[in-house]
Amino acid sequence: MSVINEVSKRYATALLDTAGADGLALEEQLMSICSAFKQDEKMQNLFETPRISSDAKKEIFKRAFGSKVDPIVLSFISLLIDKNREEAIYGITDALILENNRRLGRVRAQVTVSAKDHFDSSIEQEIKALIENNRERFGITAKTQLKIEVSVTENPALLGGLELKVDDYLWDASVISYLKNWKRKAEDHKVIAENAWSA
Repeated sequence: MSVINEVSKRYATALLDTAGADGLALEEQLMSICSAFKQDEKMQNLFETPRISSDAKKEIFKRAFGSKVDPIVLSFISLLIDKNREEAIYGITDALILENNRRLGRVRAQVTVSAKDHFDSSIEQEIKALIENNRERFGITAKTQLKIEVSVTENPALLGGLELKVDDYLWDASVISYLKNWKRKAEDHKVIAENAWSA
């Protein structure tokens, strides 16, 4: 995922709020454009180089994608070209996906555990309940029932516990995190040895 800044968020929100916009269709089409650029370096360089005029870029884009995307997307890409923000397409696409997630109640929870064999269906249900009961904390604005997808990865360095990532929110309940926090507190509040045993 690319870096999502405030400008990307504003563009993504404005695009989703455009009259007649279909959020899921916009997401799919922007992802296809980004994928095409990543697979065709020549096309990406052509799109981003300042040596080619804005009108020429818009014409190239229209020929390549005009029949594959909605007029809203064509207009939006033309706007980015006019403002010399072509490279922002990746961050805007990621921001749009996150905003779609929030609006549609679609939650993609990434769980990292020290060992996958310690993760079972009961833990997965606990995680789903945690997210459901703490919507605001996870930045979820949807009022409808959530559609939560849980993916699990393994990282033995956690030593135990788990990390839960939902969009840009990270909830760290790993053993290694607990030990690091304990070490920091111990260093901040050192006990003088001779006082530790005093009455």
